[in-house]
Amino acid sequence: MKAVKDHFPERLQYAVSLFFPFLLVSLLWLTSLALQAAPKYNPPLFRLDSLLYEFSRQGGGGHEISPELQQHRHVVELIGRGVLGIGEKIDSAGLFPAVGERYAHPALLRLAEDVQRVYTREQLTLVHKEIVSAMRRLHKIRPQMPLPEVLYTHVSGFHQRIVVAEGFLSVALDFYLGKNYSLYRTYFSPWQQGRSDIEHVAVDAVLGWLISEYPEPREQALSLRDKFLYWGKIYTLMHKAFPWRSEAELFGFTLSEWQWLKENKKHLLRNAKERGEFDSTAPVVIDKYFTDLPQGAALPKEAPRLIGPWLAYKYYKKL
Repeated sequence: MKAVKDHFPERLQYAVSLFFPFLLVSLLWLTSLALQAAPKYNPPLFRLDSLLYEFSRQGGGGHEISPELQQHRHVVELIGRGVLGIGEKIDSAGLFPAVGERYAHPALLRLAEDVQRVYTREQLTLVHKEIVSAMRRLHKIRPQMPLPEVLYTHVSGFHQRIVVAEGFLSVALDFYLGKNYSLYRTYFSPWQQGRSDIEHVAVDAVLGWLISEYPEPREQALSLRDKFLYWGKIYTLMHKAFPWRSEAELFGFTLSEWQWLKENKKHLLRNAKERGEFDSTAPVVIDKYFTDLPQGAALPKEAPRLIGPWLAYKYYKKL
């Protein structure tokens, strides 16, 4: 989405940003402050997007900061610096004026307005309940894994879908305004557009938390087999966290795409084995499974994009 930079405020490389098959996740100062979940785990959800939208509409830095917004100052700073690109030259005292100025940018303001229009309290209540239910299931499977103490929503200007830091998780709702949202046709690939509905919010949020707790090894180049083992484990947990979701929903495929994958799974795995791809670390091999390449660039043109995580899940289940 390089073109976004022409219209949205520039983002500095402040966060440690990792591109995963489904998410761009920022891991900002991740610490052990995350909650060791109890059976009654039910973290609050704060609409930082709404608070900052009202703040920017009322004059931003020239307007009094509400007590509720002040309460979440540390999150505002992390979003402002790590996502919106407010540099260290802006000190703590100038943070809110700078954030207000960024959100008053016409492009971001339009996104924020559309988020307020699309996401009602009732809709976010359903999203919140699904995230909490999935996290509770993960806690039963991995009781040692910390869970976020607080959930947030924000507007990112199409920079990161999920932000994870200091015991909280925040979802950028501007990525989930519906596959027919006009700006997506300019900035998103067809595959990204297909994952832009509200039903993907909870799945992406939990996936973002999982890959922050169990990051992909970075010490050496991973072979296709290594990638399959990693994503197979991740999606085994995801499947257990979302038993009410179909495979097509969990991986973001349409029913016709999922049907094609089921019919061609053995063929795809056999071809990978016969070509010696499982032991390869070559980007040209890895990318055709785990990168949003143009349709038909590496796999058959009928194949959905980014089939790696689904194929990894099937491969791992057979071990």
